[in-house]
Amino acid sequence: MGVLWNFMGASMAYTVFAGASEVLGAVLLWFRRTTTLGALVSFGVMANVAALNYCYDVPVKLYSTNLVLMSIFLLTPELRRLTNVLVLNRAVPPADEIAVRFERRGLRIASKVLWIVLGLYVLVSQVTGLRAAYQRLYANPKHSPIYGVYDVASYREGGRELTLASDTSRWRAVVFQDGAMVVRTMDDKIARYFGKYDDSTNSITLNEGVVKWHRDGDDLVVNHKAGEAHLRKADDSRWLLKNRGFHWINEMPLNR
Repeated sequence: MGVLWNFMGASMAYTVFAGASEVLGAVLLWFRRTTTLGALVSFGVMANVAALNYCYDVPVKLYSTNLVLMSIFLLTPELRRLTNVLVLNRAVPPADEIAVRFERRGLRIASKVLWIVLGLYVLVSQVTGLRAAYQRLYANPKHSPIYGVYDVASYREGGRELTLASDTSRWRAVVFQDGAMVVRTMDDKIARYFGKYDDSTNSITLNEGVVKWHRDGDDLVVNHKAGEAHLRKADDSRWLLKNRGFHWINEMPLNR
């Protein structure tokens, strides 16, 4: 799941494209004349989502599968027509768009009003909630002042400076996230510790103990029960994911 989340989140453009495709299918399903087209779009999009969930062990397999089955259910009455057009290249009559109608005019108006109100409620509530989430997570995120990725310039443990690659307990890099601290050691093992930041005391309370930090110029010094680490903020422009850019033409594949 982490692999999927990382490559999806690495590109905002692709994330927007995937989300817009899902929304497009949903909007087309609102209207009787575009129901078949909406079901086709939703089936293609959600079949891909379900495959990703199954193949990358994402815990929403049943939900995405239900959406795929719903799309198939809506397409079932049109399967013969779609087969004639897309496979057999035959002419087909127009679809039967006769709606289920109430005999009394008041009920017809009430059903139309209910449909509009329900649609607007779902649309407004979803857009409002997602906009708030976007503002909280992307536009104006509230992070700890030490949030980010750090290289370990020096590391002391038990009063001794660890400098060799064979010192597997030596920290190699540290990532401070919201509510977590991730440590990579020299042997490339990764440990994730969950806890709570307290910026007033410059500390993080973890299950493994309290980690304190203080500034040393532009660097960060972290003290924990095992030792002390001198951290330097990583320059993320050096990472290929950040500096690669976009290319219309690739003479050779760059696969690293």
